[in-house]
Amino acid sequence: KINNLFSKKYKLDKKFTIIYSGNQGRCHDIYTIMVTALLLKKEKEINFVFIGNGFQNARIKEMKQEWELDNCLILPYQEINILPFSLAAADLAFVTLKKDSDKAVAPSKLYSHLASGTPVAAITPENSYLQKIIEKENCGKWFKNGDAENISKWIIEMKNSPNIISLLGGNGRKYILENASLKLIAKSYYELISNHI
Repeated sequence: KINNLFSKKYKLDKKFTIIYSGNQGRCHDIYTIMVTALLLKKEKEINFVFIGNGFQNARIKEMKQEWELDNCLILPYQEINILPFSLAAADLAFVTLKKDSDKAVAPSKLYSHLASGTPVAAITPENSYLQKIIEKENCGKWFKNGDAENISKWIIEMKNSPNIISLLGGNGRKYILENASLKLIAKSYYELISNHI
């Protein structure tokens, strides 16, 4: 983060930064994140960064204003050449699904965060595939929808535990390299297509 131009530009290099990056769609649990930001409003060293757009973008801006959340920064989608730097600016990342949405969508942002070596706070219904990956690979922590109180406690715990952040982030990065590298995914697609020709 010290040498990250994105972090320096938005003054994130000296703060503990939690990022939600990507689509802010109907199926994502944005509300729980915002309540978490409200609970941590007085923690001046912790900030929340929303990067992207979508159906809930206007509501994020409304809640920030209504609740006077100076700890929230809202940015548009970043250019593709900036994306690696914006993802790497995170100490933690959010990946979320609303109740009853876990069978409808699969947030691809999970894999970008794991590839960046960033621990993930997954907020989803119980027994979602996100919960299973996070818990099996020990690359973050799962929370049920609405559990802002425990999420805020975990964030403070992680802020004071850089070694644990490094461990969880390393586990996520290892999982991607072993299961979802370009070479492995290309091979899977090749085999799938070959079997159906």
